Amino acid sequence: MPRTQVTPPGHRPTTPTGSGTAAAPGTGASANSALGTGAGTNSGPTTGRGAGAGLPANSDARTGTSASAGTDLGTNRNTSTSANTPPGPNTGPSPGTGPSRGTGTGASADTSASADTDANHRTATGPSASARRDTNADTSTSPGPGSHPSADAETRRTRSNGTHAGPGGAGAEGVGVDAIDVSAVDADVSGAVGAAARLLLRARVAQAAAVDAAFGRDVAGPVARFVLDGGRRMRPQLLWWAMRACAPGVAAAGDVAGAALQVAVGLELLQTCALLHDDVMDGGRVRRGRPAFHAAWDAAHGGTRRGPLRPTGGESAAVLAGDLALTWADDAVAAAPVPPDRAGALRTQWQLLRTELAAGQYLDVHGQATACRVPRTAVRTALLKSGMYSVQRPLVLGAVLAGAPAATARALSAAGHCAGLAFQLRDDLNDAFGDPARTGRPPGADIRAGKPTYLVAVAFRRAGHAGDRQALRVLDACVGDPGLSDSAQDEVRRVLEATGARRVVESDIAGLTVRALLHLRGPGAGLGADARRRIEDLVTTVAGVPSPEGTAGRGADVDPAIAAELAAAEEAADEEGTW
Repeated sequence: MPRTQVTPPGHRPTTPTGSGTAAAPGTGASANSALGTGAGTNSGPTTGRGAGAGLPANSDARTGTSASAGTDLGTNRNTSTSANTPPGPNTGPSPGTGPSRGTGTGASADTSASADTDANHRTATGPSASARRDTNADTSTSPGPGSHPSADAETRRTRSNGTHAGPGGAGAEGVGVDAIDVSAVDADVSGAVGAAARLLLRARVAQAAAVDAAFGRDVAGPVARFVLDGGRRMRPQLLWWAMRACAPGVAAAGDVAGAALQVAVGLELLQTCALLHDDVMDGGRVRRGRPAFHAAWDAAHGGTRRGPLRPTGGESAAVLAGDLALTWADDAVAAAPVPPDRAGALRTQWQLLRTELAAGQYLDVHGQATACRVPRTAVRTALLKSGMYSVQRPLVLGAVLAGAPAATARALSAAGHCAGLAFQLRDDLNDAFGDPARTGRPPGADIRAGKPTYLVAVAFRRAGHAGDRQALRVLDACVGDPGLSDSAQDEVRRVLEATGARRVVESDIAGLTVRALLHLRGPGAGLGADARRRIEDLVTTVAGVPSPEGTAGRGADVDPAIAAELAAAEEAADEEGTW
């Protein structure tokens, strides 16, 4: 995932938090501990060393090398050289919320490189004359629970340094409203959300470690790393661009930018909860190409199943970790600086989102237990367990934060309903036919688990209508078999192709995407053009279809089961006056 280095994208200069200093006699040297609660010092323009409190810290000097150690949530080491240009004085704090204080003879132009996971090029801008272009490529490793034994040291540092909110600064709960540069966030939404997450999670991990060192090390730290080290930040991006589409002016968006980033962090934490619990419920051992939380915990602690019906220690710990992520998500949203006239609507949407997610997970379990093969039920399950909380609700949350009129919120909600279903149907296809190197999980997991997916339901329906007994025998024998062999999985895939189920689902995804775009472009939507195009790009990306321009001329036809579910949702919204 995109990783931020020192300056949270979109932050204007603020009163520094923490206790870091950087001496720069005549050379403009600086040290920044990532996002503000670490301690860092520089001995001058040659070498420097900083210690971060719990989250990856970075420090750099204009010349020389620097090593920074972050405990519990990762370690980054950078070596950077930068050129200084002296066009004017620079006597104020560096842009961002990190504990950096710089004195020098001129403004600096930094080009730093640190090792981070996915390469991410961005420019963080602010009113200062210093512009940093960061290239991050993470070489830090987090092998899993138990690999970071220094949570107690992190807690001591955080207690001694403290975290406070200066004017427009960031406190323990997240990003201050006045600190956000909307244009800079526009340039890197993922980076800004990651920076906001670090601010919040630093305090949360320290708090957990203060309660108990083992809990901080084995549960809180890995949860925070999971949030920071993976994922596409799709939900936060949808929320942000919906807010911007409803508040296209920078001034209007600035009023709620801090709240938007904080709620976006809440969405990432809620997603973490869902994935940790999902891996336990489905027995998944791999997530994002790495051992799932419960698998990593068992490997670190020698977890074994304590009886035929008893969970392993890792499975129990993963349930608690998911609960902790959900608690942090609620805390983040509750602390968001939302305008009073919008707070009630935001709470309502957040409550709906959580309830819909739980209902969808239950329908998933119920469908497995009852071997449900009804397409309409499969559509409803797909919407609730993923589509609504992944796409529809983030868009509506953005509209609520912007104070959008009902017609605009309704258009975003309808678009998200269609796009969210397309997203989950694409996920079902990826499970059956996708490349594990791209999906980060073994293929065929839904087939082995007997998931009530729309893809499988359509295959059963079409095989039944065609009287294809051989296809029905394969589906009956293989769907829900946890020990399914690779050759049997290949046979299921052939049936999904031969019955036309794959083709039907692909066509439905295309039709749903066209419908979503029509809702976004409708005359009553009233969305800002630039931000609307960003949403359109996200919609087509999550659906796995060509760009918005590539959908021109495509029809909006969908399967009768999908059409019926969409019509029912629209009718319910009309009757209840909801989105």
